[in-house]
Amino acid sequence: MEQGHALLALIVIPLAAAGVLVLVPSERKDVVRVISALATGALFAISLYVFIAYKAGPDQFRFDLRYDWIENVGILKEHGISLHLGVDGIAATMVLLNGVVAFAGTLISWKIEHKNKDFFILFLILVAGVFGTFS
Repeated sequence: MEQGHALLALIVIPLAAAGVLVLVPSERKDVVRVISALATGALFAISLYVFIAYKAGPDQFRFDLRYDWIENVGILKEHGISLHLGVDGIAATMVLLNGVVAFAGTLISWKIEHKNKDFFILFLILVAGVFGTFS
């Protein structure tokens, strides 16, 4: 597996977990908690991997991943539209910090009783957005 896919997983996993939580009945608070904990635990492990595997070098970015979507169209010219992920030294640290905060936030929020499904869905979407920002 290419290393850049780890960054993509940091965005896709919380969005997929939020999608799964939408299908879970609100009465099953225990299932909501377990799915959230598993997802954020996986995010913490991947973010730890990104931080440890990052090696500074002459190139500015590591874990570089690019998917081109549209190229050479109208006003976009040769730049087009693409998904481009990568981390530098500061971003690798921020990815680790976000992984720690996401996992800790899930564990701290374990006792939420009122609308915990809604909370965890929005929390996971927020986590995905922050990982996307740092990547």
